[in-house]
Amino acid sequence: MSWAVRAAKLIRGADAIVIAAGAGMSVDSGLPDFRGNGGLWTSLLPAGMTEHDVGSLTQGDCFVEKPVDTWRFYGRALQVCRQQTPHAG
Repeated sequence: MSWAVRAAKLIRGADAIVIAAGAGMSVDSGLPDFRGNGGLWTSLLPAGMTEHDVGSLTQGDCFVEKPVDTWRFYGRALQVCRQQTPHAG
């Protein structure tokens, strides 16, 4: 089975799909970029964390290792996203 056929089959059977398209798509919708002044990673980090600590909030075990910081970070990011209207892209 080709990768395209397999991918189509997986997509058809999925309950949801998350697409990570990079900053260009989100910035066009009015979202801040990740690393710029006021960027998501720099402005939403829990107190005492720096951009260098972001990796610890993006790993699979972050909800186990740092649950409060992780939920705070992603909760703030979700609030920012909910304030924007997606564009056609």
